[in-house]
Amino acid sequence: MPPYEIICVEGDKNRLTQVISNLLNNAQNFTEKGVISILMEIKRGSEEDNNKSQIEVTIKDTGVGISQDVLPRLFSKFATCSPRGTGLGLYISMNIVEAHRGKMWAENNQDCKGASFQFTLPLVINSQKVQNNNNSNNNNNCRIVKDKGTFAKRQQRLNLA
Repeated sequence: MPPYEIICVEGDKNRLTQVISNLLNNAQNFTEKGVISILMEIKRGSEEDNNKSQIEVTIKDTGVGISQDVLPRLFSKFATCSPRGTGLGLYISMNIVEAHRGKMWAENNQDCKGASFQFTLPLVINSQKVQNNNNSNNNNNCRIVKDKGTFAKRQQRLNLA
């Protein structure tokens, strides 16, 4: 038995990778110089939400932030502040997250530097299901995270010079 609890998010690996890639690309495009952080937190469910646990992923940058004009329609089709973008990336990303029974939102950072994009996905905490998915040849249905505590936080930083 491993020394950690195996936690699984059931979903399409390629589409969830597309969401993270889009958020990282946006953070890089709007951060000329600074830091991009990726934070993952496992939130245990409470009685009021039927004990449903979630993973919350945050992509935080120290770039220019989100224009107040665009913020209310940020996840709509064709909403963009970039001369290079089509304004479809966040719209598609939000639809992917919602199709996986998650939520997505964004806000400017409180320190007035940059923005944070967050999304949640429900966790599957069923060791039998995880065991079966790990032994199959199709790993596109399961993303596995190791969690040693009630709340697990992992952070990676990408420094842009």
